[in-house]
Amino acid sequence: MSFYVELRDSTSQLRGMIRDVKHTIDQNIGRYESAPGFHESQTRISLILEEARLLLTSSPTSRALDREARLNVTSDMLHPRSDVIGFTVAVTEETLRKIEKLLSEATREPMYQKISEIPLTRYRFTSTRKPIWPQGYFNTTEFPNPGQPSKRDGEFLLIGGAMTLIAKNIEETRRIMRTMRLAQELMDPSPQVVEGSSDLIDIARLKSILPTQKIAPLQFEIVQDQLKILSRSSKSEEVATSLVLAAKVDILERGDQIVLELSRSNCDRRLLDAISKTQAQILSEENIVRIAISGMYCGNLAKEFQAELSGAIDVMLSTYSITIGMYAAQFPEWRTFLENSASAQIDESDLSGIQSTMLSLADNLESNSNHVDQEVPRTLREISQFIQHPRQSAKRMAFAAVRTAENLLISIWKHSADFLMKTLDKTKETGSSIASKAVVYSLITIALGAAAGISPLTSKIPEMGWMRNAIELVERQRTRLMQD
Repeated sequence: MSFYVELRDSTSQLRGMIRDVKHTIDQNIGRYESAPGFHESQTRISLILEEARLLLTSSPTSRALDREARLNVTSDMLHPRSDVIGFTVAVTEETLRKIEKLLSEATREPMYQKISEIPLTRYRFTSTRKPIWPQGYFNTTEFPNPGQPSKRDGEFLLIGGAMTLIAKNIEETRRIMRTMRLAQELMDPSPQVVEGSSDLIDIARLKSILPTQKIAPLQFEIVQDQLKILSRSSKSEEVATSLVLAAKVDILERGDQIVLELSRSNCDRRLLDAISKTQAQILSEENIVRIAISGMYCGNLAKEFQAELSGAIDVMLSTYSITIGMYAAQFPEWRTFLENSASAQIDESDLSGIQSTMLSLADNLESNSNHVDQEVPRTLREISQFIQHPRQSAKRMAFAAVRTAENLLISIWKHSADFLMKTLDKTKETGSSIASKAVVYSLITIALGAAAGISPLTSKIPEMGWMRNAIELVERQRTRLMQD
């Protein structure tokens, strides 16, 4: 699919989204006349949305995209035309900025919160090539007539949720535009760029596909050709600062007492080791997801080794795990992680495959000790152990492992894409020594192995759809590196 077709379909989808929200509001004008100012707020929001829709319908962007998309489809062109790409991207960006400003104005309306709770209805069936709303909403069998509420598995899509999806569409549109800008930069008439243009376009697409690293126990970085764990702490809500500090002190005190009691007992050393590591993470203010998952793992181990523990220590361990959960609940990142894990469709049959992928990944990284901080494979093995003792938290533990592996792939492939882009740009200082190419090739290969292990889960875990396209692009670049 050409860049112009992608951009045309994305803006067409955005236009349809805005149209449906406006239609729903218009249908409900007067519904809450008893609320002072509600009717006026509805009318103002409707007018704002109509202005946003008209921006997409009547702007030069719409006409230019339709024309260029037709040209690209009929000739099956991969490369966008450089004579119009700058104009198209610039005008589309200006249109998106205006739409964002209008949408922000709409959400500031006094009655927006109440309006946001109205179930969305569709204006009419759309002829756009790209579905407007998430799969399942407005299913043609369930809702054959326009104007009926959107419903999927008993869940309504409300106007507030629709506005969130509109914001995500705008970000997706910008992603396509970033790819187009990169392609424009690569349209250099010099022979070396023309010769490698397909590689350049592949790399540009890869850079645009790769998401930012996600909320997970670990995130990664590559510094001076070495893969490391990215050190970062999570922020709690400001209103809960005093509660968080008090909970942290309480957890550390409880944990120290448990470590002391366990060291005097004959309990399994794995439990003592898990508590000690969790204490260290809390003390150093590690990523809250890692702390919370570690706390859950401690609770699971305590239940497993309950027969080896005295009644007093058993109660202390149970309280310790619960307190860590309450502590983590004060951090938005942990709450988001829980929401994401709840939407994943991981089941028991997936657990062994996920654990096997994590252990294999750790082994492969450990064998590249010159270019991988050994804390990385050690921590990956630690997370794989969490899956081994899941009890009721199996889904969260497995989801944590997959998200961690996903972040590793994103980190390696982003670094590789940047490196490969430089090696193809002969006008810049690349530093692309044979040794650096070997490092990139090795890390790409390891990441592809892990991708093969978790890619079957893309249909079960939201926001993993990027991986299949990325794998294809990365494999092509690995082949090029091997040929070099």
